[in-house]
Amino acid sequence: FISIFGKESQSIISPAKSMDFEPASQNIGASCVKASENMDVVLKGLKSLSVAQIAKLMKVSTKIAELNYQRFQDFEKSPEKQAIFAYSGDVYKNIDVENFSASQLNFAQKHLRIISALYGLVLPLDKIKAYRFEMSCRLPGACKGPVSEFWKNYVTMELNAELLNHKNKYLINLASNEYF
Repeated sequence: FISIFGKESQSIISPAKSMDFEPASQNIGASCVKASENMDVVLKGLKSLSVAQIAKLMKVSTKIAELNYQRFQDFEKSPEKQAIFAYSGDVYKNIDVENFSASQLNFAQKHLRIISALYGLVLPLDKIKAYRFEMSCRLPGACKGPVSEFWKNYVTMELNAELLNHKNKYLINLASNEYF
């Protein structure tokens, strides 16, 4: 893991579309997402959409739109899970976080960030809820242009502030173009 992400650098990755909210096999600590007021703006915009609007906005099937409509409507009472365990796409499966030691999880918490269209900047142990939403989407009302523009300044300022505390000032971009 350290050889991939660098010993004294900061790395960013994209979230995954697929998520797993079964209880984690490890009893580990958790942290809270920092950008809650920005997330609330995005969530409010998402809650205002109909199933048809979600399908069109996200370019997904009606079935996926219905699932996400319900996720947005029930968001406050939905279960939470640490992000590094909740995302279950290929990148996350290959990280193999289920086999991390406590020190490896601690290292990830300090050096890895996930950029999310709903949450902004997420630490690996931040508790998140199930959602599907991408940076390229244009959310009516909340954002003028793609959601990536809404988050751009916030994420940039947070990453720059974190890099000030690192010996080496490197940002390793492992995120997709849409998220970087």
